[in-house]
Amino acid sequence: MKAIDYWRLADELTVVQGALLICGYDPSELQYKMGYGSKEKPVGYVAVKHALGSAVKAKILQGREAHVVNPNDGEYYPDDDLALIRVDAIKDWLRSKGVVTHFFFFPEEPEGEFLSSQHPRYSPKLAAAIRAWQAMEGKDLKGKTPKQSVIKWLRLHGADYDLTDDDGKPLDTVIDEIAKIVNWKPQGGAPKTPTGAGSTKPTGVSKALAAIDQNFQVTAEKKIDSIGKFDFDLDAEIPF
Repeated sequence: MKAIDYWRLADELTVVQGALLICGYDPSELQYKMGYGSKEKPVGYVAVKHALGSAVKAKILQGREAHVVNPNDGEYYPDDDLALIRVDAIKDWLRSKGVVTHFFFFPEEPEGEFLSSQHPRYSPKLAAAIRAWQAMEGKDLKGKTPKQSVIKWLRLHGADYDLTDDDGKPLDTVIDEIAKIVNWKPQGGAPKTPTGAGSTKPTGVSKALAAIDQNFQVTAEKKIDSIGKFDFDLDAEIPF
């Protein structure tokens, strides 16, 4: 392997390391030369570092804060350049930008002809469906259904795939149809609600409610008769 390939083993990268790798450079030594006073920065580095850093500050990318000691007062201060970002989050972020042929994707994913706008049979809607599906890889849907998450992504990137009208407004009907195609859970249903912080197991309350729900089942639909009384199926089994 080349020296740069060993960086594929990292689970987290600093903003500086991530920016250098995105630009195609081995951070091993170069990362220490990227200070504010440095005038020799790789092509694209400043733009990519800004994009990564701003995504962390906007909470688009979750970064783990890093601190450095100020030699003047001995106090610890956060250093945005050293904030640690998970590699899988960087990959999701790159996919959301339409970047899938890159150092971070190994082996490199082939760029299909159907995704090339230069192909004579290029279909923006087909490309949008595929890119939206790719952008969901490893994504935390945060209580949303797959279809809702895909619709959100398509609305954000609609202008890139002719999914907006002349005024720049999303074509909701078209977006909804594409989301139906991408949706890998067409059976629907509300997303599961977490029962505790970081836990998927039911709490004591939810267990009790589940037991009540299981043991008490209405066997006949209640109806109101003409004189305002409830009408029950008297032949039905009593649910106790």
